[in-house]
Amino acid sequence: MITRFAPTPSGYLHLGNAVHLRLLAMLAEDRGWQIALRIDDIDPDRPRPEYVADIRDMIEWLDVPITGDTRSQSQHMEDYARARDELIAQGAYVCACSRTEWHRHAGPGCPRGCSQLDLVTGETALRMQVGDDDIVVWRREGIPAYHLANIVDDDAMGITHILRGDDLREATAMQRTLAAYLPRSTFPDIDVLHHGLLSDDEGRKLSKSAGVQAQPLARTAEVRARIEQTAYQLSRTLTTVRP
Repeated sequence: MITRFAPTPSGYLHLGNAVHLRLLAMLAEDRGWQIALRIDDIDPDRPRPEYVADIRDMIEWLDVPITGDTRSQSQHMEDYARARDELIAQGAYVCACSRTEWHRHAGPGCPRGCSQLDLVTGETALRMQVGDDDIVVWRREGIPAYHLANIVDDDAMGITHILRGDDLREATAMQRTLAAYLPRSTFPDIDVLHHGLLSDDEGRKLSKSAGVQAQPLARTAEVRARIEQTAYQLSRTLTTVRP
């Protein structure tokens, strides 16, 4: 049984990341899981070497055992391209609609009915109808979207268990449905555990995108004690989403 820690090196890890990692380690020790490391560096404009170094330093500081080689998304574009082609064979379509058009659109399908047109790839997104939604599976920048990359990575790494925050419940359901269109995917069989979220004093979710962690998190005894205590508290909020 194997799980993974999959941070994005777009900023220094914040307290929420550290608590998630510590909770993951607690569960792994208790349930006999191994932990693999995945670096979500597929977006070329976001990762920086110091952020990758911070991830490895945090893992070492919290004494989290990592199994196997690190999977860096940027090194596996061929894997994502194969999955993209499988989705095209299953009905994924080129969509030329802008983000503004999608934001204003309330009906089924895409705003311009691109799935019924014979459009060619270029600076356009590739979408797939998944349930009631037409989601992006390949971005106009020429890289896989989050949902597709996540499925391909977890399949390649042999992941059997995932720990996620409650904010990703919808993503879990979306990815299970999307993975059913990939013939060899094992993602639909993964057990997914969701935990509660950490927030700041104003009730906002802790995240790098909100500018929470502009500097490395302090590696002090006090911070470590807070991480341990909070991870224990979050362990009491766990809910499992099974196939």
